[in-house]
Amino acid sequence: MELDSRINVLLVGSGNLGRRHLQSLKACRNNLNIYVVDSCLSSLEAARVAYAEVEEVGGLKKIAYFESLDKVEKKINVAILATPATGRFQLIKSLLDLDVDYFILEKIAFNSVGDIDAVIDLLRGRIRGAWVNCPRRLNSFYQDLKQCLLKEKIHKFEVVGKNFGMACNSIHFIDLFSFLEGKTDYKLSVEGVEDVLQSKRPGYVEFFGEIIGQFAGGAQFRLSCHQPEAAVEFRVQIESDNYSYKVDEVNGEVEITSLKNGEIEKLRFRQPFQSELTGPLVDAIVDQGECKLTPLEESMALHRPFIEASYQLYVANFGENKEKRIPIT
Repeated sequence: MELDSRINVLLVGSGNLGRRHLQSLKACRNNLNIYVVDSCLSSLEAARVAYAEVEEVGGLKKIAYFESLDKVEKKINVAILATPATGRFQLIKSLLDLDVDYFILEKIAFNSVGDIDAVIDLLRGRIRGAWVNCPRRLNSFYQDLKQCLLKEKIHKFEVVGKNFGMACNSIHFIDLFSFLEGKTDYKLSVEGVEDVLQSKRPGYVEFFGEIIGQFAGGAQFRLSCHQPEAAVEFRVQIESDNYSYKVDEVNGEVEITSLKNGEIEKLRFRQPFQSELTGPLVDAIVDQGECKLTPLEESMALHRPFIEASYQLYVANFGENKEKRIPIT
């Protein structure tokens, strides 16, 4: 595929989440060359099918599917990495040869402290920007809530539920709490985690129990997840000086209670699908050099305490591994 005036977007990984990114790219306003890379032929074929299911709007698109990076054009404007965290640092090193301007990384971005520390040094001065995909920051309700909470002190954050994937999804909620609190420095305790189990996904682990933490000079937070065989359910609960907010994302409901007079306001909640988000994100990055996802350095500050504590949990249950890597993604 020859280069033209289009923006070159590389998607590495065409599994379930990668295909949602791909579908959303079809809605970009900019004209795109899209390169999809996955070593698994069945995943590439599933990506072709998923892409064909979506109506093309916005700019013109050309798309090509490859089993390796060898045939991808040199000069990538935006690279989206929807691969597992293990191996991602080496993938990024190899992608620098393609002269990448911007990266969007799926969470967990990296699952070892060594990779977290190394990636900042690797990318500093070599790219124009990078973000980690924790998309609750894009949600209009949470954006409005952040503005409301600027006027009040936040006392606590909680996520309480069943089987919501504590190991792989805690970073989403820690990122949300950081976004609302406006802080990244926090301490974490995993002493309340009762079970570290083999995940239903082979080669990975899952946690059940409680994780507690506190932002420096700020609010406490608690993540509580139990009942591994239950249906997924959870509520985000936030308490400030004057209000209590309960967000049931699964059922799409918000309950706001005044702590002064007990009045209750109920709202609907909707978290957009990834297939609705990636196209506008890429447009924002291309047009403005910015987007509203978590910048890489900020996200690494949030990842590091969680990955460090999670690895110690893993060691206590399964022993050390050479790369000091926690198998979550």
